[in-house]
Amino acid sequence: MATDTTTKTAPATPAQAATPNLADYEKKIADQIEEAEAKIEKFETKAKDNRLTAEIKAIDQLKVTRETLQTKLQALSTTSQVNIVRAKADIDKVAASLKASLDAVGRKLAELSAKK
Repeated sequence: MATDTTTKTAPATPAQAATPNLADYEKKIADQIEEAEAKIEKFETKAKDNRLTAEIKAIDQLKVTRETLQTKLQALSTTSQVNIVRAKADIDKVAASLKASLDAVGRKLAELSAKK
Protein backbone atom coordinates (compact mmCIF):
# COMPACT_ATOMS: atom_id res chain seq x y z
CA MET A 1 0.00 0.00 0.00
CA ALA A 2 1.47 3.35 -1.07
CA THR A 3 1.40 6.28 1.24
CA ASP A 4 0.56 9.77 0.15
CA THR A 5 3.73 11.85 0.50
CA THR A 6 2.45 15.02 -1.14
CA THR A 7 2.26 18.05 1.06
CA LYS A 8 -0.93 19.98 1.23
CA THR A 9 -0.80 23.73 1.21
CA ALA A 10 -3.49 26.07 2.34
CA PRO A 11 -5.55 27.48 -0.52
CA ALA A 12 -4.86 31.07 -1.44
CA THR A 13 -7.18 33.64 0.02
CA PRO A 14 -9.31 35.58 -2.48
CA ALA A 15 -7.12 38.65 -1.94
CA GLN A 16 -3.94 36.68 -2.66
CA ALA A 17 -5.44 35.00 -5.70
CA ALA A 18 -6.65 38.32 -7.10
CA THR A 19 -3.31 40.11 -6.69
CA PRO A 20 -0.76 37.91 -8.44
CA ASN A 21 1.72 40.70 -8.99
CA LEU A 22 0.92 44.25 -8.01
CA ALA A 23 3.96 45.69 -9.79
CA ASP A 24 2.85 44.19 -13.12
CA TYR A 25 -0.65 45.56 -12.60
CA GLU A 26 0.67 49.03 -11.77
CA LYS A 27 2.87 48.98 -14.89
CA LYS A 28 -0.08 47.92 -17.07
CA ILE A 29 -2.23 50.79 -15.77
CA ALA A 30 0.66 53.27 -16.04
CA ASP A 31 1.10 52.23 -19.69
CA GLN A 32 -2.61 52.81 -20.28
CA ILE A 33 -2.31 56.27 -18.72
CA GLU A 34 0.62 57.12 -21.01
CA GLU A 35 -1.30 55.89 -24.04
CA ALA A 36 -4.32 57.96 -22.98
CA GLU A 37 -2.15 61.05 -22.55
CA ALA A 38 -0.78 60.68 -26.07
CA LYS A 39 -4.27 60.31 -27.53
CA ILE A 40 -5.58 63.26 -25.52
CA GLU A 41 -2.78 65.48 -26.83
CA LYS A 42 -3.49 64.40 -30.41
CA PHE A 43 -7.23 64.91 -30.01
CA GLU A 44 -6.74 68.28 -28.34
CA THR A 45 -4.55 69.56 -31.17
CA LYS A 46 -7.06 68.43 -33.77
CA ALA A 47 -10.02 69.92 -31.87
CA LYS A 48 -8.29 73.26 -31.25
CA ASP A 49 -7.13 73.50 -34.86
CA ASN A 50 -10.73 73.07 -35.99
CA ARG A 51 -12.22 75.13 -33.13
CA LEU A 52 -14.49 72.31 -32.01
CA THR A 53 -15.85 73.62 -28.71
CA ALA A 54 -17.89 70.55 -27.75
CA GLU A 55 -14.99 68.23 -28.43
CA ILE A 56 -12.60 70.45 -26.45
CA LYS A 57 -14.96 70.15 -23.46
CA ALA A 58 -15.05 66.36 -23.91
CA ILE A 59 -11.25 66.31 -24.03
CA ASP A 60 -11.11 68.35 -20.82
CA GLN A 61 -13.28 65.66 -19.20
CA LEU A 62 -10.89 63.01 -20.52
CA LYS A 63 -8.07 64.83 -18.75
CA VAL A 64 -10.00 64.77 -15.48
CA THR A 65 -10.67 61.04 -15.86
CA ARG A 66 -6.98 60.40 -16.64
CA GLU A 67 -5.96 62.37 -13.54
CA THR A 68 -8.45 60.39 -11.45
CA LEU A 69 -6.97 57.15 -12.74
CA GLN A 70 -3.44 58.36 -12.00
CA THR A 71 -4.43 59.38 -8.47
CA LYS A 72 -6.06 56.01 -7.79
CA LEU A 73 -2.98 54.22 -9.12
CA GLN A 74 -0.69 56.24 -6.85
CA ALA A 75 -2.94 55.48 -3.88
CA LEU A 76 -2.78 51.76 -4.63
CA SER A 77 0.77 51.52 -3.28
CA THR A 78 -0.43 52.64 0.15
CA THR A 79 -3.62 50.59 0.15
CA SER A 80 -3.83 47.84 2.74
CA GLN A 81 -3.75 44.25 1.49
CA VAL A 82 -7.36 43.79 2.56
CA ASN A 83 -8.54 46.59 0.26
CA ILE A 84 -6.34 45.83 -2.78
CA VAL A 85 -9.03 43.87 -4.63
CA ARG A 86 -11.57 46.67 -4.24
CA ALA A 87 -9.01 49.34 -5.17
CA LYS A 88 -8.03 47.41 -8.31
CA ALA A 89 -11.70 47.04 -9.25
CA ASP A 90 -12.13 50.81 -8.90
CA ILE A 91 -9.05 51.41 -11.03
CA ASP A 92 -10.23 48.94 -13.67
CA LYS A 93 -13.61 50.70 -13.79
CA VAL A 94 -12.02 54.13 -14.32
CA ALA A 95 -9.58 52.71 -16.89
CA ALA A 96 -12.44 51.14 -18.86
CA SER A 97 -14.39 54.38 -18.72
CA LEU A 98 -11.37 56.35 -19.94
CA LYS A 99 -10.77 53.93 -22.81
CA ALA A 100 -14.43 54.07 -23.88
CA SER A 101 -14.42 57.87 -23.75
CA LEU A 102 -11.16 58.06 -25.72
CA ASP A 103 -12.64 55.77 -28.36
CA ALA A 104 -15.81 57.88 -28.56
CA VAL A 105 -13.92 61.17 -28.94
CA GLY A 106 -11.61 59.58 -31.51
CA ARG A 107 -14.59 58.38 -33.56
CA LYS A 108 -16.25 61.80 -33.33
CA LEU A 109 -13.11 63.61 -34.49
CA ALA A 110 -12.65 61.09 -37.32
CA GLU A 111 -16.26 61.65 -38.43
CA LEU A 112 -15.78 65.41 -38.39
CA SER A 113 -12.54 65.09 -40.37
CA ALA A 114 -14.23 62.87 -42.95
CA LYS A 115 -16.99 65.45 -43.50
CA LYS A 116 -14.49 68.11 -44.56
